[in-house]
Amino acid sequence: MNTLSSLRRNLPLYLSIKQAMLKRLADGVWVRGSKLPPEPELAKMFGVSIGTIRKAVDELVIEDILIRYQGRGTYISNHESQSHFFKFFRIARKDGLQSFPVSKVRFFEKIKPSEEVREALQLGRNDVVFHFYNSLSINNDSVMIDEIFVPSSHFKGLTREVLEARKDTLYNFYQNKFAINIVETKEKISSGQLESKYTQWLSAEEGKSILIIKRVAYTYNQIPIEFRISRVANDDYEYLVP
Repeated sequence: MNTLSSLRRNLPLYLSIKQAMLKRLADGVWVRGSKLPPEPELAKMFGVSIGTIRKAVDELVIEDILIRYQGRGTYISNHESQSHFFKFFRIARKDGLQSFPVSKVRFFEKIKPSEEVREALQLGRNDVVFHFYNSLSINNDSVMIDEIFVPSSHFKGLTREVLEARKDTLYNFYQNKFAINIVETKEKISSGQLESKYTQWLSAEEGKSILIIKRVAYTYNQIPIEFRISRVANDDYEYLVP
């Protein structure tokens, strides 16, 4: 089962403070888009020096979990900005142009996960997931199909109708609807051939060489919250290595 990690012991003090700050974010004590308390207040809150707080905050800024604004303070990141979206969406036309994709829900169900999905999401034997497909097009070009799995325990009330009615990006939707912030992803990239069941959504022939990207997305404290398999089947587009 997914549980919030307890604070790690035997860490440098600033990393322990970083973990404590992440726990507050995960618990919803500090919410996305809000301003972080000033460093002197944080130092008093955690009983450490301002220098220790600054090192912990610096790491969270580097990881794009926090954002510093000159003269305004430090804020908790959200997924509403264009730059934040393209941090996770790395498909671009071969001339380098990146554009927002148009997505369409193609399939939705609630199932018991496979061993691969259960392991990726660190689920128990009795856990279930929502499983859905999104097709994505860019400038009217059919580009890719995302197969997505999320734990039902974290996405209570999710239905196909709710997915289809969303007006924002998927990760922003996770934030706004379920208070889940994606802060990190890990990916494995391989090549393969397009299976027949995807041809109707990708305007491509069965057996076409495609790019396959398997991604685990994490919220605070390294909790896996989404497993997806992206299949890219358009020769005019490529994956940008971060």
